[in-house]
Amino acid sequence: MKICVTALRRRQISAALGLIAPALLLYSCVDLSKVNEFAKASQDIGTKFKNIVEEGSASCGRTQFYVLPGQNPPDCEFYGRVAPSLVNINDALFAYISSLGRLASADASKVADGVKDVAAQLKQADPKMSRSAQDQAQAATGLAMALTKVATSEYRRHALAEVIAEANGDLEHPGPLKKVTAFLSDYAAERYTQGLETEQTLETNYCRDRTERYKQSEPLAFDLFRGKCTADLARIGEKKNAIAKYRDALAAIVTGHQKLYDSRNSWSAKQLAISLRPEIVQLVDASSSMKKAF
Repeated sequence: MKICVTALRRRQISAALGLIAPALLLYSCVDLSKVNEFAKASQDIGTKFKNIVEEGSASCGRTQFYVLPGQNPPDCEFYGRVAPSLVNINDALFAYISSLGRLASADASKVADGVKDVAAQLKQADPKMSRSAQDQAQAATGLAMALTKVATSEYRRHALAEVIAEANGDLEHPGPLKKVTAFLSDYAAERYTQGLETEQTLETNYCRDRTERYKQSEPLAFDLFRGKCTADLARIGEKKNAIAKYRDALAAIVTGHQKLYDSRNSWSAKQLAISLRPEIVQLVDASSSMKKAF
């Protein structure tokens, strides 16, 4: 997909002014076909995050059944408290990535409103949240700003390159994209993985306890019970794997965005096709796993 907004007219004006070379640098067409493919591959992943959030609450609810005497039940209210903020942060990230491929349908002002006070909201929901995690979460406001800038860039090479540079940052000063992906991986995905692991541990212990109790006295019921335990644990494992794929997708987004940043002054269709291919494959794989599990 080649974006070339009134490029011919601008060249004509620039030629008349004797400024052809600078104009070509500033207004040259950007072939975004592979960026579009990269963005499109990420869309289902961003959407499926809401299923992960819902599964967090559902998984915690199921654990209540498996709590044995003397065990403390997990705090299921935690998931409801953090869910809105986590969804808004995820939406800000994937709205920005979609905008790079001209796929974004999100209202930039609504995205900005959703993450405006997100760090304070999360701290209230989770008093144990670290200062570092709060800072990473609040960086979602930077992605909301980037989304707005992409929308007004008209996909001119120079303007788009500036937005990507600001969102990416460098090694010493990571930009909002790197901070937000780190937060979603290290805090959000980690919490949901821990929740599933809690369910897995409690159900394993429960199944073991009931196995010892009923395998001799009620063999038929025992066989049915054992089959249910096996199926449940396989389902939990599949969902844990899908969350791991979500984290892989976040890493692919960071790597792909870094490539756009590194080559921002020399984009070409051929170069982007070669450069972004591994990340696109990784995103498609993650999307498939998440669709299957959630």
